[in-house]
This record gives sequence, structure tokens and C-alpha cells, in this order.
Amino acid sequence: MLDIKDLHPIGIGTWTISKSNYDKDIKGLMYSFENGQNSIECNASYLAGESLDVVADFIKQIDREKIFINVVMTYGVKNADDVYKFLDLYMKKLNTTYVDCITYGATLDFLEREGFEPSEYLKVVKDLQKQGKTRYIGMSNLSPEEYEKYGPFDHFEGCFGLETKVYEDNGVLEKTKSSFVAYQPLRRNRTAKMNYPILLNLAEKYNKTQNQIILNWIIKHKGIKVLCKCTDIQHIDENLQALDFEMSADDYVALDKFRQPFFDNMKVKFREDGEGVLIHQVPNQDPLGKEKYVASYGTNKETMKIK
Repeated sequence: MLDIKDLHPIGIGTWTISKSNYDKDIKGLMYSFENGQNSIECNASYLAGESLDVVADFIKQIDREKIFINVVMTYGVKNADDVYKFLDLYMKKLNTTYVDCITYGATLDFLEREGFEPSEYLKVVKDLQKQGKTRYIGMSNLSPEEYEKYGPFDHFEGCFGLETKVYEDNGVLEKTKSSFVAYQPLRRNRTAKMNYPILLNLAEKYNKTQNQIILNWIIKHKGIKVLCKCTDIQHIDENLQALDFEMSADDYVALDKFRQPFFDNMKVKFREDGEGVLIHQVPNQDPLGKEKYVASYGTNKETMKIK
């Protein structure tokens, strides 16, 4: 079994993986694994669970103990019984007797509105840990106050990238650095499309792509793992090659200091009520106002119902 400290810095995301792209997605997953990426995140809400069928076929082709499986609990979990049922569903779908990590992926107020206190949710997950059904406990999208109340965790996911430094600004990143995993570090290629001069100049200086500059800065300088969905072989190679070079201390500091006013001035919220942009939606916002928000958790919240 893999220790959480020994995971490749680029985790395998599964957003949009589907049966309609089966051959490409399977090939991409295998290529990532064969090139050292040894952790994968599975979210039952992606395409109403369809991505799990593809991931399951991938896992059948490899040694189970050489892949770290992190499963996400989201909107379908409304009580303690749901947690047990969802994990059983994950294990059945993925043909495994245990998962390596369970991460809660929605905002905590969703649990509270269902009358399921976060502390009770965590008790259930700790019980599953005692049973050997999960090895680690993860959380995501918490406010600083929520992290102080319920943390620490073995694994913590938050949005982080060159433009989206919310968790660095609010202090959570510093507290969780050894366990922090950044999702949407490239904002699904949207950051590169902004053509910021600092990225264009560094890409030319080091003969790399803008995305490689960003990933290198996050992983090698900030010391943060990332989660990237990619099944295109060329793009997988691009991501992995982001680890093959070093930038100067001054260039890393320049990236540290980069600020994007649109994101800096954004009112971010960690609960669904009130004004502002929900934390997990932050990377999907468009500074130019040309692109509509694209949901992170599929088309609706009633995804992958327990059967």
C-alpha cells in the first residue's frame, strides 16, 4: 500500500472521463500510471457516476496496492447511513475492499441543512477508518474558521493557482501545506489563455509552456501537490515535464508576488447562502466576462443516487 507522503505530486483527476471517450481515457489513465502518477480521485457526481465505470476498468489492469484511491463524498450524503452506503457503492464499483482516502467535497452547510452535523460526519468516517475501509481522512473547501474547528486532516483540497490565492491569503495553506492538494491549478487552461506577460516571458526564458511554468512554481517552489484531469498523452507529457527544470529564485518570487485584481477583489464565500462566489466555483470565473460558469460537480446535485 502507498503511504500518502509518497504520492506523485500530480494526482490523476477524473472530471469528464466518460464511456463516450472510453479508449482515449483508458489509454490516458494507463499512460499516467505507467509514468509515475500513482493517485487518482474518484467523484460519484462526475457524469452521474459514469466516470467510475471507466476508472474501474483501469484499476482492473493494474496492481491495486500501487494506486492510491481517493473517493469524494458530496451532495448525495445526507446522513450517517448514506456515508456507509456511498462507500460501499464506491468499493463495489471499483472492485476494491478498501479506499485509501475519503474526502468530503461539498460545503459543510449542505450537511448542516440536512441536520447532519459535520462532527457527526467525521465520526462516521473515523469509524470507517477503524474498520480498515479507508486509510486516510480528507476534507476540502473549508473556511479558515471551519478548518480550525474540525481540522487537521490527512488530505486537504482547495483551489490554488497563479490567479487564485484565496487559501494562501486566508492562512489555511500555511497550516495545511504538507497535506494540501490544489485543484484546478491551471483553471482548465484558462490561466494560460490570459497571456499574462510574466508567464509569456518565463515560458520563453525557460523554453517551456505557460502551464509548465505554473505547475513548476506550485510543485517545486510552493511545495504543493496538484490534481489535474488529463487523458491526452501530449498534455500528460507536458504536465510531467513541468517537474524537469528549475527556475531562478527571483522568478519564483515574481510569481509569488503576481496578483490578479479580478480574483483578489472577488467576494468568496464558504457557504451557499449570502452574497459572493462559492469557494469551489472560484477557478471557473472569467476575468474577461466572456465565459459562463461551468459547474465543478456535474450538472446537478442529485448525482449518483444510492441504489
